[in-house]
Amino acid sequence: MFHIKTLELVHWDFWRRFTLPLDAQIITIVGPNGSGKTTLLDALRTLFALRCSGKRDFRRYVRRADRSFAWIRAVVANQPGHTGKRPFFPCLADEVTLACRIRKAGGDWIRDYTIVDGNQPIEALEATNDWTGLRDYQHRLAWGGLTPAITKVLALEQGDTDKLCEYSPKALLELVFDVFGDKEVLDNYQAAREEQKSAERELGELGIDLDRLKTQAEEKKAEANRFLEWKQLADEIHALEAGIVPRLEIAELERALAAERETLFRVGHERADKLVEQRESRQRLEIVRAEQESVQAERKRLKEDDRASEQRYLAAHDRVRDLERLLEERDMLRAQLASEHGADAVALEKEHEEADAALAALRRKERELVAAFEERSETLRGERNRAGAPGDAEVARFRVRLSAEGIAHRSLAEVVEVTDAAWQAALEAILRPYRHLVLLEREADRHAAWALGERERFRHFIVAERESAPPPRPMSLAEVVEFGAPVPRWLADLLNRIRRVDDAEAARDLPREQEWITRDGYHRERRGARHLGRPQEFHFGELARQARIAALQDEIGGVDKQLQALRPRLDAASARLTTLRQRLLGLQSAQLLAARAEAYASAEAELPAARKALTEAIAERSDTRGEIDRLAEKANGIQIELDRRTRELKAIDLRLADIAREHGPRRRAQAERILALRRRRRG
Repeated sequence: MFHIKTLELVHWDFWRRFTLPLDAQIITIVGPNGSGKTTLLDALRTLFALRCSGKRDFRRYVRRADRSFAWIRAVVANQPGHTGKRPFFPCLADEVTLACRIRKAGGDWIRDYTIVDGNQPIEALEATNDWTGLRDYQHRLAWGGLTPAITKVLALEQGDTDKLCEYSPKALLELVFDVFGDKEVLDNYQAAREEQKSAERELGELGIDLDRLKTQAEEKKAEANRFLEWKQLADEIHALEAGIVPRLEIAELERALAAERETLFRVGHERADKLVEQRESRQRLEIVRAEQESVQAERKRLKEDDRASEQRYLAAHDRVRDLERLLEERDMLRAQLASEHGADAVALEKEHEEADAALAALRRKERELVAAFEERSETLRGERNRAGAPGDAEVARFRVRLSAEGIAHRSLAEVVEVTDAAWQAALEAILRPYRHLVLLEREADRHAAWALGERERFRHFIVAERESAPPPRPMSLAEVVEFGAPVPRWLADLLNRIRRVDDAEAARDLPREQEWITRDGYHRERRGARHLGRPQEFHFGELARQARIAALQDEIGGVDKQLQALRPRLDAASARLTTLRQRLLGLQSAQLLAARAEAYASAEAELPAARKALTEAIAERSDTRGEIDRLAEKANGIQIELDRRTRELKAIDLRLADIAREHGPRRRAQAERILALRRRRRG
C-alpha cells in the first residue's frame, strides 16, 4: 500500500494554488464548518477516481474557481513491498506523481489522469501526452494497493464513520485483512474451497451428462427406427404415387367419362325430343291462333248482324207500338163517347192525378233499369277486354300510388291460374284472405312499398320475398294451380300442405295431422274442421273471369226482360193519362173518331203484318245473340287452350335454354376429362 507525501491543488474551489504536506503517520484536519475540510477530502476522492461526498461532484468545485482548468497533483511513495514488487510498476522510481487534469471541452468538464515517475511539477505535466482513461487509472490504483475495502472507507460520508461498528466481525476481519494486504491468504483458502466444491459439482454434472448421453443414445436409436419406418412409408408413398394412384385416377376418370357420356347422351336425346315438341307446340299454337282469329272474325260479323237485327227489331217494335197506340186511342175515344155525358168532374180529376203519379213512377223505374243495363253492359265489355280479378277501389288506389312511385308490382290474381274448374270454389275459399295480396317485382323496393302502405293504411299484405313454386305434391291443392310468376314460399307451402278429398268420409284414413279440403270447401286443419263458405264471386284464373262474364250476361238479360215488361205498362199509363187530360179539356170524342177514321182503319189492317215482322225480328235477334254467346264460349275455350299451349311452349323454351346453358360447359368438362385421361395414360 502506498502513502501520500504531498498534495497540490490548482484552481480547486476558491483556492488558487497551494501545496499541503501529508508525510506524517497521522494527519488531523480541523476547522469550523465551511472552512474547506470536505473540499480537501473531495479533492483526494477526485484524485483517486472516487465519488465526491453527498450530492457534490468535481464540476462544482472547478466552476467556483471561474477558470477553464484545474489540477490535482499528489506525490506518493513507490517503495517495494514484502513481495519485492513496486505498487506502480513499471514506474521504478521511489516516488511517483499522480495527477488529475480537469478541463472544459465541448461545453462539459472532463477529467484526464496520469501516473509518471518522480516528483513532476504541474508545468512539466502540461507538456506530456501520457494520459490514462478512468478505468485504466482505477485499475492501476487498485494494483498499487487502493483496494475496494480502502475505497469504501475513503468514500464514507461525514458522520458515517460510526457505521463501521455495524459491520459483523467477519466483515471487519476481511476489511482489516484487505486493508493490510493479507486478504490474499483468505482468498486463496476460499478459492481452494470453491475449487473443491466445483470439482464435486463437476463430478455430479459428469454423472448427469452420462445419463443424458445414455438418453441421447436411446433417442438416436429411436430416431434410427423411425427413419427406417419413414423409409418404408416413403417407399409405399412412392409406389402409390408412381403406380396405384395413377391407376385409380385413370379408373375414376374412365368411370366419370362413362357416366357423363351417358348423361350427355340422355340430354342430347331430351334436346332432340324437346325440339320436336317445340316444333309441334308451335304448330298447334299457330292452329289455335288461326282458329281464334277465325272465331273473332265470325264474332265481329255476328255483332254487325246483331246491330242490324237490333235496328230491325226496334223499327218493328216502334211500328207495332205506334199502331197499337193508334188503335188504343180509337178504343178509348169510343169508350169516351159512351161515357162522355155522365162523367163526374171530381172523380175524373182524382183519376187524372193517380194516373200522372203512376206514369212518373213507371218512368223513374225505367230510368233505373236503363242505368243498370248500361252499367252492367259497360262492366261486361271491361271484363271481356281485361284479364285478372275484379277490381277493388282501395286496392286500385294503392296500386296507382305504387305505380306513381315507380314500384313494379303484380297482384296475386294475375299470377294464379286454376287448371281444374271442379276445385275452383275450394281454392277460392282457401285464398280468400289473400285475394288482394300485392307482389313486388324487386325486393329492393320493399321498404318504400311498406312506408307507402303505412301512410295509406293499406290492409292487405305486401310481399317482397318471392321464389319459384316447388313441384306440387300428388293430390294436394297446389296440383290444380299454375303460377305464372314467383310467389311467396309460404303460399306454395300452404297449398302443398292441403290434400284434396271428395268428401269428409274419404278423409277417414288420412293421418291425424294431415290437412284436407273437399270440393264444396269443407276444410280440416290443426284447429279443427269447418266449412269455409262457397264464394259468390270468383277471383283467380280464367275460369273465374268467364264465370263473372256469364253472371253479368245473366244480369243484363234479367234487366232487359224487366225493361220489356215495363215498357207496355209505361205506354198504357201514358195513353191513359193523355185520355184523361183530353177529357178534362172537354174534347169531343165523336169528332175525333170521325176525323181519324181512315187512319184507324189503316192501322187495324197493318197491325197483323207489323206483329209478324216484330216476331221475326225478335227471333232473328235471339238467334244472332245465341250464336254470339256460343262463339263467346268457344272463344273463351280457345283462349284457355291458347294460354295452355303458350305455357307449354314457354316451358319447352325454358328447358331448351337450360339445356343449352348447361350442355356447353358439360361438354367442355368432358373434353378436359378425356385430355386428362390421355395424359395419365401416357404417364
